[in-house]
Amino acid sequence: MKKLSLIFLFPLLFACSKDDNDDVVLFNEIIVNGESFIPTNGLIRDLGIGDNFGVKGDSHYLYDIYISDGELSPDGDGIDFADNTTFIFSFAAWSLGTDGFHEGTYEFELSPSQNPSKNYFGLGEFHDFGGAALQPVDGTLTVSKDGAKLVFDFDVTLQDDVSLTGNYSLGFEVVKL
Repeated sequence: MKKLSLIFLFPLLFACSKDDNDDVVLFNEIIVNGESFIPTNGLIRDLGIGDNFGVKGDSHYLYDIYISDGELSPDGDGIDFADNTTFIFSFAAWSLGTDGFHEGTYEFELSPSQNPSKNYFGLGEFHDFGGAALQPVDGTLTVSKDGAKLVFDFDVTLQDDVSLTGNYSLGFEVVKL
């Protein structure tokens, strides 16, 4: 019987072998110019309905989003982070509509007031505490849900043509302001 079991398991070894594609991003990984960062914490500052990046009105729902490998906690207009934090990726995301934050594609906008009729993100940075803080200059975020959890997929270009890709799906502490 053991031989029969091993024979059936043999094809499974090949089916589960490592993929040859080195660009595959695992869940909860951020890759910046080939360097992997593993986020473990997320915090959302829920700012609710508000102006549209300087344009008065109530057309969007605003989240300030922070993703990191260290503990995050709200502190007035910002956040505090643990001493052992090695990186933080933060950005503001404006969701079209006034009934909450929605799934969808969010495009980078340097000056969103020119086209306020879509989802967009901006005002962010990737801060590697062993290196520089770089701001987004182009790209998209895709927001989906896994049950009640928000899932973010990133394909962003930072300053100096630095690539940031990856995703985060561990959930967020949400602080309503």
